[in-house]
Amino acid sequence: MKKTILVFLFVAYCFTTLLSQHLTPIQEKVVRNTMAAQFGAIDKTRIFNLGKDVFCILGSDTFYNPDGFNYVFKLQHDSIKRLDCSVYHSSNHRRFLFAYDGELCALGGYGFFTTNNNLQVFNPNVKEWLFKSTSGDVPSYINGLSFKIGDEIYNMNNFKSGNSTSPDLIDSSIYKLDLKKMVWQRFYQSDYPSKKIGMAFYTDNYNLIIGDFQTIIVKPSEFKFLLLHNDVFGFTLSTAIDSISHDALFVFSSGSSNNNKLQYKLDLNKIWNKHIDNAKLFNLKPFEKIKVEDGLNIWFIISILLMGVILIGYFLMKRRPTNTLEIVNDAIPNEGVIETPKEQIAPEYLYSTLMQSEKTFLTSDELDDLFGISHLEPDSKKSKRHRYLSELETNHPGFIIRTKDQIDKRRFNYKIVR
Repeated sequence: MKKTILVFLFVAYCFTTLLSQHLTPIQEKVVRNTMAAQFGAIDKTRIFNLGKDVFCILGSDTFYNPDGFNYVFKLQHDSIKRLDCSVYHSSNHRRFLFAYDGELCALGGYGFFTTNNNLQVFNPNVKEWLFKSTSGDVPSYINGLSFKIGDEIYNMNNFKSGNSTSPDLIDSSIYKLDLKKMVWQRFYQSDYPSKKIGMAFYTDNYNLIIGDFQTIIVKPSEFKFLLLHNDVFGFTLSTAIDSISHDALFVFSSGSSNNNKLQYKLDLNKIWNKHIDNAKLFNLKPFEKIKVEDGLNIWFIISILLMGVILIGYFLMKRRPTNTLEIVNDAIPNEGVIETPKEQIAPEYLYSTLMQSEKTFLTSDELDDLFGISHLEPDSKKSKRHRYLSELETNHPGFIIRTKDQIDKRRFNYKIVR
């Protein structure tokens, strides 16, 4: 009886581990030591369990490929075996991992100041990743949201960092790769938020790209997407993903102290079902057919729109009041000039202020000066900055893009897109 119970507990443990998409303590230790042997001490806060982004099933086997590394591990119950002999790493962070035709594949990614568009396939015979050529409308860079349906890969929201030496680039096209023919095709969809950028995460049935203020959630099986405000998920600028298991996200939010962390679980099935009425179907138009719409030349339409904008601008200039920004300060004549606190001014004033700024690339301190909140305590300053940026994003989507400082990764810089 005792043996039966022990066998049952062992099987249940292995089954639960498999279902949870989590490395066991023994497996995680092997992965951590493998990395440390090549790169030195590994940060204890490194996230290892990110669902379909790192776990891939081929037939009856489960493989583990940590994001940004070329290591390939085969998992079986509580054991783990390294299959590759890779030396070159860190060139494909945020790549898209998938299985096709019995092979482990990785698409795109960023590393060494370069965003690539490579398709790589792991070859167990040579124990290395090999490049596979594609043709057609190949994306210039792949670092966004991807998903696989049958023999096709869809890719969108691609972002290329200028690494503070050139402008950042955002690709508004949607791409499809035919895995049978290895040919890319380019598409466009007017109501898809293609210029939203952020970190991509993958669960069993959903793909997400989490931006500063809004999140795109895609359900490939229905070929639909949702654009939701981060408040729906409880996301803030201090939110981070701790782990992923099937369609559940385990999220933590850091307070002012590193020891002050609150963790909660998000069920994406519940969120999708609650907002399903707002879900939109992907309705992709081949890029080469966009030039003509309803029998009219697109350039003719653009010309008409430009003429309309010029006429509207002309009439607005003629009707513009002369003293719209005049501020009267006569309540305290002996105290000098008192400025109206910018935190009480409408978002349109902040938008106008940023539009008039000579700079298009601002540090956090420079942005706080423009917002008039540099005198506040750090927590108050952070809260107000987040509120102002959220309001600006709602009224002027894509106007401000947040990027990590290349020198101090704990700080952020802000790019104004005019």
